[in-house]
Amino acid sequence: MKLAYDKDSDILYIAFRPSAPGTFSMLPNADGDLLKIDKMSKDVIGVTILDFSRRANKGKLTVPEVAGSFACDFSELIHA
Repeated sequence: MKLAYDKDSDILYIAFRPSAPGTFSMLPNADGDLLKIDKMSKDVIGVTILDFSRRANKGKLTVPEVAGSFACDFSELIHA
């Protein structure tokens, strides 16, 4: 998994696995975030989280829309 945070735009990019251009689609979820969907397998292979630091709860964020739930400590990423 790869993480990238754009502090100026307050966007967190999460890639669960690599993808090649043209092999995925970007679809919005209920929160307005973007899910990166593999065109062949229909698996979620990434997510783009908008307004990340505002939505993070005490340095933690739960994303239930992506293959179950997970929680990560992003406090160092936000405050870097």
